[in-house]
Amino acid sequence: MNEAGTGASFREMSAWAQLIGNAGLYAAVVAITWSQPTDAVRFAWALGGALVFMVAILIVLHIVIALLTREQPDDERDGLIRLRSSRFSSFFLIVGILLAINCVLLQQITGGEPADRSFFMHPLFPAHLLLFSLMLSECLRLFTEAISYRRG
Repeated sequence: MNEAGTGASFREMSAWAQLIGNAGLYAAVVAITWSQPTDAVRFAWALGGALVFMVAILIVLHIVIALLTREQPDDERDGLIRLRSSRFSSFFLIVGILLAINCVLLQQITGGEPADRSFFMHPLFPAHLLLFSLMLSECLRLFTEAISYRRG
């Protein structure tokens, strides 16, 4: 275990920063792709741009958080909080993956259905579903972690 550690206050503020960044950038991706959700190029550019902005924003925020918090050693509570928050969020990720797999199977079974009539039958719909479940599970993990540090 990290003896110097960063402490609970750093981890709590880091979780809040990541949560706000993830939610904000996912909202931006949805806003960009809302008018044309079946445009794969627009979807790819939105995801790529969100990834670049996320890295830049989190680097700056973590530098600021590290400067504002004092160093504290890690303890067993840090590990338990990470495990508990990961356990809660993994359920939503698994459900989203299973829904996306079933969506692909349904699209293959009903192959005669034109994809332009229904967004749910478009080949890009499982990608949107997977991204949504990934963001939901990650935001839930970060929220649970931040709240767990706050409660003590």
